[in-house]
Amino acid sequence: MSRDGHDSGKCRGCGAPILWVRTAKDDRPVPLDPVAFRGVVLTRKEASELKGSPDLRRGYNRDGFVVAIRVIGQGGLFDAAIPDEDLETVWETHFATCPRRKAFRRVQARRRELAARRRPS
Repeated sequence: MSRDGHDSGKCRGCGAPILWVRTAKDDRPVPLDPVAFRGVVLTRKEASELKGSPDLRRGYNRDGFVVAIRVIGQGGLFDAAIPDEDLETVWETHFATCPRRKAFRRVQARRRELAARRRPS
């Protein structure tokens, strides 16, 4: 277990370090990139207006909820007047950044295909 309470490990596909968090919705494990982003939480409308912007990040917060944020710093929004409690830390899912993500999808599709064949008609 890492310092912030997430399980850590390595991606089986590319070997990159990853963190594991359980989703709040259905308690499923999700691999996350270890680099976190801080920003202002956005509504769905605000996130759709920023679609395609490098300032927009979607990911999981510490509690396993999916959150869209506008990034603070790194070429994004700079505002020292934003109180810390209005900021959220978000980690991107490793599925979005893994160079071998297509290989995982092929394996999953093959497993589903084999399972469907085994089911009695």
